[in-house]
Amino acid sequence: MFRLYHSNDLDVLKELLVHEIRQNPAGLFEQETLLVQSQGMAHWLRLQLADGLGIAAQLDFPLPSAYVWRVFNTLKPDLPERSHFDKQAMAWKLMRLLPQLKNQPACEALAHYLEDDRHGLRCYELAHKIADVFDQYLVYRPDWLLSWEQGSDDAEGADVRLHPWQPVVWRALVDDSRRLGHSLDHRARLTLSLEEIVAAQGQRLRALPKRLFV
Repeated sequence: MFRLYHSNDLDVLKELLVHEIRQNPAGLFEQETLLVQSQGMAHWLRLQLADGLGIAAQLDFPLPSAYVWRVFNTLKPDLPERSHFDKQAMAWKLMRLLPQLKNQPACEALAHYLEDDRHGLRCYELAHKIADVFDQYLVYRPDWLLSWEQGSDDAEGADVRLHPWQPVVWRALVDDSRRLGHSLDHRARLTLSLEEIVAAQGQRLRALPKRLFV
């Protein structure tokens, strides 16, 4: 069952959540799972639930990306516990790759930014910014990334003329992960094949929480 509550008042939504948990509590050994957009929200919500319910125990507050990976991991147990294409993993790989890529013609803008980067600070900042962009693409533009992996820069809706380095850097990131023996099953690939995965391993969904608050 899917229930959607509308309100622009956070306190109203919080009271609805407290009411739902009070009226329909989880089992004694079951966790309530609440997706949050930040750890700050998780902390606030935990305090509010403790105030409204008298106690705040057996609560799990994953971020959306972490929960999505948990679902994939449940359906495909052979996946690593943590994606090799999460934001932090990509950032550290990019710190090593960017100096190697900056001399490619498509990466002229990156080379310009990294000029006189004696202490690696610019490389560090740039790697994290690019990792953040790719992390967004994994969710909202999975078709672009898969197209780039296949060697085509002309993904539908993607105009890389302003940022021609993006396909080059993404392919380098995937190739580097392959050389390291890391799983290439990132969220983009898994999302587009989710229907097939569920059809083959749907019984594993029973291991997921019975309900989910977002």
